[in-house]
Amino acid sequence: MGDTDSYKWHLTNQLSAINLPVEALTCSGKCDNSNHCLEFEEYYSSLVSCMHLAAKSSVPTVKIGFQKHWWTPELDELKQQYIAATDIWKAAGRPRSGDVNANRVRIKLRYKNAIKDAAMNADTVFNDALYDKLCKKDSWFLENLAKALLYE
Repeated sequence: MGDTDSYKWHLTNQLSAINLPVEALTCSGKCDNSNHCLEFEEYYSSLVSCMHLAAKSSVPTVKIGFQKHWWTPELDELKQQYIAATDIWKAAGRPRSGDVNANRVRIKLRYKNAIKDAAMNADTVFNDALYDKLCKKDSWFLENLAKALLYE
């Protein structure tokens, strides 16, 4: 889940468990009761905690597609072909031989190889770019690389 409705639902459930400091809120005049101050601090901490828990439950923390930055529309097309072939194979009773199974296996192999090639090509492009930067002795790049390596 990653939408506002989910956040609202989680937040409502979390907030319903918090006790409202009614006595502190209804205190009239200039309040010097230290217990009221503690109640307000506890109430505030509970509110913040509820918001953090609700966000953790419903707000994505990693950009979609971040892990597979090399994913392409061609891979999407191969994935859809594999899904369609698998659906046909399932509808045919999951045969272990014959044209339906051979087609599914062939598409699956093409899909898996395309994923492997795309990932390897992305690594190669990254490594080549890194090598070029190091060969050019780009000072800004080297300083930031050193900082990144120090703070891992």
